[in-house]
Amino acid sequence: MSITQTVEIPVNRRLTVDVPNEVPAGKAILTFTPISTSPNNKKHENAEKIWAYNRTHSEEIRAKIQKLQGSFGENAFGGLGGVAYQRKTRDEWDD
Repeated sequence: MSITQTVEIPVNRRLTVDVPNEVPAGKAILTFTPISTSPNNKKHENAEKIWAYNRTHSEEIRAKIQKLQGSFGENAFGGLGGVAYQRKTRDEWDD
């Protein structure tokens, strides 16, 4: 289980964390990832919006993905099909 919440860290660097009831009691890892104020921050904001949309519109997303099934055609990936092509490619990797 992973819970993400964007917070504003005050100057005194003190936060109070209220843990939701869904999180089991016991050891947990609390991670802090600073968000820069640079233009690259837009990527992070967009990722959060996409994640939130996908969680609340899962049936719509699933229907869109199902429409793509078979869209590459028989000759895609050297005629092997997606799964066989991926296995062939992985077989070429060094262990």
